[in-house]
Amino acid sequence: MEPYLIHQLLERAAQDYPQKVSVLHGDKEITYMELNHISNRLAHLLINKGVKKGDRIIIAMENSIASIVAYYAVLKSGGISIEVPDKSTPREMTYFVENAGTGVCILSRMSSKRLKGEIPAQTIIELDHMEKDSAIMTELEDMPGTNPEIPIIDLDIASIIYTSGSTGKPKGVMLTHRNVMSNTASIVSYLGLGANDRIMVVLPFYYVYGKSLLNTHFMVGASVVINNRFAFPNSVIEDMDDKRATGFAGVPSSFAILMNRSIFPKRDLPSLRYMTQAGGMMAPALTRRIMEAKPGISLFIMYGSTEASPRLTYLPPDKLK
Repeated sequence: MEPYLIHQLLERAAQDYPQKVSVLHGDKEITYMELNHISNRLAHLLINKGVKKGDRIIIAMENSIASIVAYYAVLKSGGISIEVPDKSTPREMTYFVENAGTGVCILSRMSSKRLKGEIPAQTIIELDHMEKDSAIMTELEDMPGTNPEIPIIDLDIASIIYTSGSTGKPKGVMLTHRNVMSNTASIVSYLGLGANDRIMVVLPFYYVYGKSLLNTHFMVGASVVINNRFAFPNSVIEDMDDKRATGFAGVPSSFAILMNRSIFPKRDLPSLRYMTQAGGMMAPALTRRIMEAKPGISLFIMYGSTEASPRLTYLPPDKLK
């Protein structure tokens, strides 16, 4: 049966590509089988802590293997994933908790130090970078590694994604499993993604565009490369080359930085085959510069919105000429 729920993307990839590396982050990597196994353990822990189908769970973590574990674990438990910026202030996080109506938060170690005791959450799970001797890993060892048997349908809400709040306070957009899965399949199709692809991810997973990079590549058993150091763009370029990234996704400012403040225009990246741009209109002059600097790499200009989960339309590379 074809996956029709988001977390089934991970489960099928773990079945079809058990020993394949699913995520690379710095010097750390994890296979699909390992990722599914630890996500199952966390899902069972959430269930043991009282999480029921439809419960809303906030995740405040920077992009990491652990944050991906948290995302799929929440979905596997039947919960609704609500990812918010890991640098949210206590005031901002209190708004998210109260507005979403949740009492459960999964936080990174740094987020927990800043927020614990400052927000109205009854249950806080501190998920670090999966160190073997950490308290959370010890707790997870007692949980089963099997896929939880929670009755979920594709019309159930999978995620609530908060908008940027540019016209007021952030508003939560509810997306069902079917919303995300149909959009994911569409993106996979027009980008021609396959199991040999590797996407360089510099966009945060709490951003709907960033999250789409994860789900599209897991749909085809491809790999995700995480780099949270875009403030140092040359390090990202080196990482793309070292890890043989085949794709890069960015917003207009990302490409402006690459073209004006990095070695990207002159660096040969033999594995890179495509780039995607969304998150606002990119100046035509910048688009032309990118195409001139990288004539052999396909550039997809895209438009979407959070409510569209996220893609609405795209311009094929051959239409840019």
